Amino acid sequence: MKREYNIYDKITDLNNLFYSFKRASSNKKKTKEMLEFQFNLENNLLTLQTELQDLTYNVGDYKSFKINDPKPRIITKATFRDRVVHHALFNVIEPIFEKTFISDTYANRTGKGTHRAMRRAYEHVHNYKYVLKCDIKKYFESINHSILKELIRKKIGDKKVLWLCDLIIDSFNPGLPLGNLTSQFFANIYLNWFDHYIKEELHCKAYLRYVDDFILFSDDKVKLSFWRNNIKKYLLSNLYLELHLTKQEIFPIRCGLDFVGYRLLEDRIRIRQSNVIRFRRKYKKLKTQFKEGKISFCELTQSVRSWISHVNHGNSWILRILVLLTI
Repeated sequence: MKREYNIYDKITDLNNLFYSFKRASSNKKKTKEMLEFQFNLENNLLTLQTELQDLTYNVGDYKSFKINDPKPRIITKATFRDRVVHHALFNVIEPIFEKTFISDTYANRTGKGTHRAMRRAYEHVHNYKYVLKCDIKKYFESINHSILKELIRKKIGDKKVLWLCDLIIDSFNPGLPLGNLTSQFFANIYLNWFDHYIKEELHCKAYLRYVDDFILFSDDKVKLSFWRNNIKKYLLSNLYLELHLTKQEIFPIRCGLDFVGYRLLEDRIRIRQSNVIRFRRKYKKLKTQFKEGKISFCELTQSVRSWISHVNHGNSWILRILVLLTI
């Protein structure tokens, strides 16, 4: 497998760092940390460039906070300065790995996302009788640093790039922090060869993955059971991962398939009830913040438009009317 060398200078290039600053600050809340970095932008970027070139750069402290979306999660946030570096690294090495990804992984990739994943799954709903739906237990927390580094080294040979990757990976333990751009990208790399195993060794023609949720379709329940057993062995022996005990089901398509926020039935696409409930709660909270002057009317309506755009991908016109009338 061809490895890439002599690419570190692309990461430390000032134009790349400036572009990375723009990406890190785009469509983000203007925090004090971001504004301070922007106020002295040229000097901050030059200092960052020097530290990266001299290999003296180090990762700052993380900040963690809890969200419920839909279940409780701990989101770990890097400093704004570190997020600029994450983008700078991602800009250069993402195209290298993107070429190796199968087409049917949909998370954190340009031109993919939840809606394309849902549409692709809905195609398979009409072509197969059964589905195997799986979820990896505590995926980000369970990612093994040594294995991840080996997988990165399959495509990257530049020692300085590997130093930066290792530095970011080892800055958090165990696993990878939820919230980093690099974490999302490394999570795709970690399961990349697993994707190829499903397609090329198990010969599953209808397979999709979104982060650590994945589904396999077949007309043969026995074959799905055989695949599940092999998947368990592969994940445990090669990646030190386990399937969630209660999320490795084989069932008929006619029962309906929950995937990326939608419920896929043979004759229609529904929005999961939990998503509707969560949006109602969020909207009531936003209305209160608007009345208190904490957010603008534009921010309030943007949230509603975003949700309507999401549910538009399903058979939901009655739902949209009912929800908007009751909130």
